[in-house]
Amino acid sequence: AGDFEIKTNTEDLKLTAENGGGVYNAAPYYLNNVGATLNGEALKDAKIEYKVGDGEWTTTAPSATNVSDSKEKISVRVTLEGYETQQINDLKITVTHKDVTVTANRAEKLFGKEDPKFSATVTGTLNNDEIKYTVTRPGAGTDEAVKLYKDALVAAGDEIQGNYKVTYVAGDFEIKTNTEDLKFVEADTKGYNGVYDGKAHDGVTSVKVTGVGEAEIAAEDMTVKYRLSDEDEWSSEMPKVTDVADTTPVQIQVTVANYEPITTTVQATVTERPVSITTESATRTYNGTALTAPGKLDGIVEGESYGFTVTGSQTLVGESQNTYTLTWAEEGNGYTAKKDNYTVTETLGTLTVTDDSETDPINPEDVVKKTHGAPEDGIYEAGEVVTFTVTVTNIYDQTKTITLNEIDGVTLEQAVFEGVEPGETVSTTATYTITEADVIAGEFVNTVTASFSDEESTFEDEDIVDEIEESEGHLTINKETTSTPANGSSYVLGETITYKITATNDGNLTLKDVKVVDELTNGEWTIETLAPGASESFDTAYTVTEADILAGTVVNTATAEGTSPDPEEPEVPVEPGEETDPTETPKPSLFVDKEAQPDEDGVYNLGDEITYTIKVTNNGNVTVTDITVTDELTGGNWTIESLAPGESREYETVYTVTEDDILNGSITNIAVVEGTDPNEDPVDTEGEETVPTDPADSHLTVTKRTTSEPGEDGTYDLGDTITYEIVATNDGNLTLNNVVVTDDLTGDRWEIETLAPGQSRTFEAEYVVTEEDIHNGSVVNEATATADGKEEEDPEIIPGETEDPTNPESPSLDVDKALVDGKDEYEIGDVIEYAITVTNNGNVTQNDIRVTDMLNAAGNIVITDVSGAEGEIDGASVTLDSLAPGETATIHCEYTVLKADRGNTITNAAIADDEGKGDGEDPTTPEVPAEVADVYDINVIHQFADGEEGDVELPDDYTIENLPVGTEREITAENVEGYTVSPASQTVTVEESDVTVTFVYYTDEVGTDPENPDNPDNVPDRYQAVVTFEAVNGTVDRSTAVVTLMRDGEPAEDGTGYLTEDQIATATANAGYDQNSLTWSSETPTTEVPITGDRTFTATFAATQTPVIPEEPEEPTTPTVPTLPTTPTTPGTPTTPTLPVTPANPGTPAAAGTTAPIVYADGVVVDDAEPAEDDYNLNEVERDGDTETIDEDATPLGNMDLDKDDDHKCCILHFILLLLALIVELIYTHDRKKRQERIFELRRELEDIDDEELQADR
Repeated sequence: AGDFEIKTNTEDLKLTAENGGGVYNAAPYYLNNVGATLNGEALKDAKIEYKVGDGEWTTTAPSATNVSDSKEKISVRVTLEGYETQQINDLKITVTHKDVTVTANRAEKLFGKEDPKFSATVTGTLNNDEIKYTVTRPGAGTDEAVKLYKDALVAAGDEIQGNYKVTYVAGDFEIKTNTEDLKFVEADTKGYNGVYDGKAHDGVTSVKVTGVGEAEIAAEDMTVKYRLSDEDEWSSEMPKVTDVADTTPVQIQVTVANYEPITTTVQATVTERPVSITTESATRTYNGTALTAPGKLDGIVEGESYGFTVTGSQTLVGESQNTYTLTWAEEGNGYTAKKDNYTVTETLGTLTVTDDSETDPINPEDVVKKTHGAPEDGIYEAGEVVTFTVTVTNIYDQTKTITLNEIDGVTLEQAVFEGVEPGETVSTTATYTITEADVIAGEFVNTVTASFSDEESTFEDEDIVDEIEESEGHLTINKETTSTPANGSSYVLGETITYKITATNDGNLTLKDVKVVDELTNGEWTIETLAPGASESFDTAYTVTEADILAGTVVNTATAEGTSPDPEEPEVPVEPGEETDPTETPKPSLFVDKEAQPDEDGVYNLGDEITYTIKVTNNGNVTVTDITVTDELTGGNWTIESLAPGESREYETVYTVTEDDILNGSITNIAVVEGTDPNEDPVDTEGEETVPTDPADSHLTVTKRTTSEPGEDGTYDLGDTITYEIVATNDGNLTLNNVVVTDDLTGDRWEIETLAPGQSRTFEAEYVVTEEDIHNGSVVNEATATADGKEEEDPEIIPGETEDPTNPESPSLDVDKALVDGKDEYEIGDVIEYAITVTNNGNVTQNDIRVTDMLNAAGNIVITDVSGAEGEIDGASVTLDSLAPGETATIHCEYTVLKADRGNTITNAAIADDEGKGDGEDPTTPEVPAEVADVYDINVIHQFADGEEGDVELPDDYTIENLPVGTEREITAENVEGYTVSPASQTVTVEESDVTVTFVYYTDEVGTDPENPDNPDNVPDRYQAVVTFEAVNGTVDRSTAVVTLMRDGEPAEDGTGYLTEDQIATATANAGYDQNSLTWSSETPTTEVPITGDRTFTATFAATQTPVIPEEPEEPTTPTVPTLPTTPTTPGTPTTPTLPVTPANPGTPAAAGTTAPIVYADGVVVDDAEPAEDDYNLNEVERDGDTETIDEDATPLGNMDLDKDDDHKCCILHFILLLLALIVELIYTHDRKKRQERIFELRRELEDIDDEELQADR
């Protein structure tokens, strides 16, 4: 049989892995595309291991999150039983710095103010990582004018900070015009105030303003301008005031560089100049003429002219002021004194007129007068009336009631006159009838008395009438027919004749027992008394008989008798009265009377029912028989068998008015009557009645009524709906067709095909009140119509109109302000978003609404946009172009919380200026609070300790910002070479203020490590003392030790320290000196010796009596030359001699990675290219614990050319001896360190010997 071997598969197992890494993203990076395949397919169960550098293999994949975590020399391997292990080496995971930008935030201030605290915006960091930076303004103090300084804010800091590479971007800084500090000193900014004196004065007497810090602005540094109203232009010319009318507010504008101009208003006032006027008094009894007295005027500015006249006058009884007339300057009158410049004080006298005086009584006829006129025929008869004229004058200067009194029998037309004005004369008439007694007496005397209300005096006047007739008695009877024949010419049968009989006393004596008689009518009447001129009438009647018809006339006579009061002539002469009336001839006749029942308005309207009355009368004097009555219009027919003279029959019939009758204008109705007289002859007649109809009237009336109810105040507001009821009524008398009713206001239209007279149609409409209606004050709505009528002319249309009052214009704004996505607490740097909503809740559009954000915070608000209306943004204000009623505009604002806001409540409100259109003050929102977290900073400061400043740079100071109260942080100082920091770390807790952590750096070049005293130990050198160890005739195993000085458990410059066992040097005697002779000065160093400052301990050895000679090989021992103790140049720093070393090939450096041959001054070459790890480098000497390089230039033999110096061949011998001594020393000393020191000592001895021989040779 043969062997079969299955070998390790070296082909099918494959491994892939690529470098990983990327830009820092706070997440771990791994190697890319790590995987194994077997025969081309992914191997899921493969064991993949990783190793970093010389580390151990592990199945945990290496990763790198931070830049400092980046890894190199990564090896990956996959193992699978039966397959050759696959491995990929030298992979790496590299995390690169992430770019971060620190942009200085734009900042601003007002001119003259301190710079604000600057900030910056950091973009690009992850997981709240902090970037240290500073923001400064290098131009502060020099660039202080008002302007925008581009890139003036400089952000700075380290470029590389942890995982980030930082780019710094400068920010703009703007110094704005100061809008706050320029102010008027009100007490020293005044307008003119004085009494009118005719002179021109400056309207402004003083102006004083202050700027930053209330410092007064010099007059030469400000520009002052003036104007009198907002419409005027500003002018540097001072306004003047002279007259009182010039009194005016004066607007002052002050402009100072770098400040926003300010304005104020002062009042320039000219007050009136006082003027006095005096008039005198006077008294007199009434005489009908005017009473006057003089006066005077004082106080007019000298040189001004005026007119002054005393105008007081009293004519009537009473008193009045002695008045005057003062004429001021007016256009065209030539005077110069103006009324408005003066105030007048007057003292007026009194003018008094009385109505009673014993020395000068009033003539009554000056008050009341009575007269009468003559009769036309020159004499008054009994019974005639005498008319008197009475005139009375109101002699008082007050309105009076005048009362007239007459004697009995006299009648005044008006006895009382009320409201008679002063001086007014009133008149009236009085009448009196002449009596029989007056006739007998022959005259009449009349007296009138006048009295005045509230006055005791009365005034009388009399008038005598003597033109009276003589007495005479007489009676006249008058008879007249008072009736008229029906036919107008004669009386017919049965017709009544009426008479009027009048008895008249046409004498001048009263008659008694007068008896009047009418024989035809059998009438008789008695009059007991009949005064002169009096008469009485009596009526009587008589019916015409057939006899009278036959006679042809009716004759009637009346007479009378009576008794006269004259006893001499008791019978009264009487003149009788007679009357004759004709009668007509006999004739048969019928009469038809047709009447329509009268209409209320005199015409008959469409649809009216006309009631006709037809009356048939036998108006003849014979009977008519077989009578028929016919009414064709109504269709009525009636018959009468017989109708005697004077008899009549009545009938009624009804007719309804039609539209045709209306168009005709009237209705004619004829009744026909036919009959037979006694002679069998026909008797017929017609009765016609025409009545007017209502004129044709095509008429349509549209009425409109508001059916909705207004608001409680009786008016409609914007947007209210008004509802209407519209009624179209045919109030004409003709049918209307194609009626179209329209309401232009609502836009409605209705059609009616036919509308008969009296018919109506009702419609409804509605209208929404607009802003224009609010401006107009009411909503006027008119509904009208068109129609076709039956007449040529278009029908008359009466439109319907309503007027509903609207609310008065009521401009009003509502302003609301709220946080957008507000938080319970904001951090510094957070952006607070606000939304200001402005709603026009009035009823008129408002324009140019200025909305101002009133932020109360450390910084300024930024308005980002406006929605719902067009608006112009100006800083913290927005002017909205227009806002209609009900419209709402939203203003979005942002505020970035600043450091100065911490712990505060930021309040914010908004105000809208509606230009005074609304009632009361401008609407302002309540303040919206936003709480800012109470956070503080930890400021980390690095500084040198006093007097220990060096050339090194300390770490940059930095600030950990915005930490809440209670935050605890451990702050660790960064190391600085050559320094230690105290304390190295500090734990601080943030309370209610910023915290400052100060790290003080102290020089730290030495340490307490006994093996390495030159290594710093993080204790400041100022708190440590250097102890120096020296040896005389011997060596010490360390030259220095460092001791920390302590006081009260803390390092202190004035403290005390102690050496440790490890720090105390061991002293060894040189060859030839006795080890046991060791003594220390100033004292033996022990752990009990207090160290309070730098000090030196010196070991001293005494020489031995017998030189020490090595046993092998037996060579003579070179005498030992005593050495002096070495003192460090700087205390605490030992100085160690060096052995000279010369390269094997001077001037040719050793190849990299190799060790050059060592050539000693004695000519021995040691070629050890690969020295063992434990070997010492013989060109270095360890002395006192330190290693020093031998200075070959300081070795005398190192510079000798032995081939040329034949005179010094003895040096070869010296070298041989030295080499033998070295061999002996190596054998003798097993301690390598002792061997090195010994070699050094031997070489020094050889140098000394060589020097001596050279001196000897010379």
